[in-house]
Amino acid sequence: MGDLQRAYKLVVDTTPRPDSGAAPLLQYYAACFADRLGRKADAIRHRQLARAADGDYCFPSRVEEILILRAAMDADATDPKAPYYPGLCAAGWRM
Repeated sequence: MGDLQRAYKLVVDTTPRPDSGAAPLLQYYAACFADRLGRKADAIRHRQLARAADGDYCFPSRVEEILILRAAMDADATDPKAPYYPGLCAAGWRM
């Protein structure tokens, strides 16, 4: 559990450059880790922050990013951004 705790802290403490497109994915990562740590309220908050984050230049391309976005879709079917981002992936991942 220690590594998951450190991973959560790392993404929560990271401030992405405003023009990097990383903000939504960092929040989705944080939500996924919070869920796995049993911190449901934090997971909900991170998903809300992911929705509100600037998604310009956000192009998930790693398998783990697609899986984290899939977990976000499963956790909150009303989130319009989680299914949107994989559609931007140049590899054309199928959900």
